[in-house]
Amino acid sequence: MAFFQDSKMLTERSRLIKGRLFTTVSTHLDCIENMDNYKMREDDVVLSSYPRSGTHWSIAMVNLVMTNGDIDAVKDVHIHDRSIWMEFSKPAIKGKVDALAGEWGPNPMEEAEKEPSPRLFSTHLGYDMLPEDVRKAKCKVIIVLRNPKSVLASFHKLNQSSANDMFYEKKPDAELLLKYQLTDDIANFPFGPWIDAVEKWWVNRESLGNKILFIRFEDMKQDMPKVIKDVAEFLGKDIPDETIGQMAEHLKFSNMSQNPATNDVFKAGRESLNMKDDSLQHMGKGTSDGWKDTFTVAQNERMNEYYGEKLRKIGLDMSLE
Repeated sequence: MAFFQDSKMLTERSRLIKGRLFTTVSTHLDCIENMDNYKMREDDVVLSSYPRSGTHWSIAMVNLVMTNGDIDAVKDVHIHDRSIWMEFSKPAIKGKVDALAGEWGPNPMEEAEKEPSPRLFSTHLGYDMLPEDVRKAKCKVIIVLRNPKSVLASFHKLNQSSANDMFYEKKPDAELLLKYQLTDDIANFPFGPWIDAVEKWWVNRESLGNKILFIRFEDMKQDMPKVIKDVAEFLGKDIPDETIGQMAEHLKFSNMSQNPATNDVFKAGRESLNMKDDSLQHMGKGTSDGWKDTFTVAQNERMNEYYGEKLRKIGLDMSLE
C-alpha cells in the first residue's frame, strides 16, 4: 500500500479487492466486494470515469440529457442527487456518517433498488469491478476519458491541499505519484492506475457492442454541443438544436464551477472530517494544460514515453498535450 506509505491513517483503513487498493474512508468496501452480484435494469445508464477526469461535470451533462434538456428541473438539484454512486453511500458523500470511524452508511446498490427507472449511476470503478450485468451489456455505459497528465496534475493538487493535512505525515509528491501511476501494478494506488482503468474499457469495448460510448473531457471543453448530441443519440433522446445550445451554455465549465450545487460538492464531507481548507473547490480550473505547472520536463518525458507506448499498443488515440 505504498502510495499511502506516509499515512498511517489511510494505510490502516485500506483493503485490497480483486487486487486493487481501496480506502475505507467513505468508500463502501463491502458493496464493492459484492458488486459482481448486483442486478441492473435494461434502461440503467452507468457513467464510469477515473477519478479527477471531470466526473461531476459529466454527471451534470448526462443527467440533463436524460431529462430532455430541462434546465429548470435540474439547475438547483445538488449534484449528489443527480446520480446514484455505486461505491459511495449518499450519507457518506454528504458527510452524514463518521467516515474516520469506518462508517459507510447503507449499501448504495441495495438502496438503488428503491429508485425509479431510468436510473443514472456514477462510479470510479472500472470494467472488471462492476456488476456482471454491466459486462454482459444489459445496460448502457458511458466512459469519460481525460488526458492522463491533467488527471495526475489534479490528483497532485488535491493531495497537496491543506485539507489533507490530517491524513499525511508527509504528503506524497509528484514523483511518488508517478511511481505508482506509471506501472501495471494495480495494488498500490486507490482504484488502480489510470492506464489500467482506461485500457480495460477500451479492449473490452467490442463485447459491449452498441451499449458503450466514450466521451472526452477535452471535447466537452471544445465542443459541448457535439458531445451532448452524441450522448443524446446514444440514449435515444431527440433534443432540438436550440435546446442543445441552451444546455451547452448552462453546462459551461465556468458556469458549473460557480454553482454551489455542482462545484463545492464535498463541502459537507470535508466539514464532517474536520478539514479546514474551504478554498478547495472540487472543480478546478478545467484547463487541459495545468500539468505543465506540476511536472518537470523529465517527468513529462517519462509520461510521454509510458502513456504513448501503452496507448499505441491498444489502439487508443489520445492527445498527451
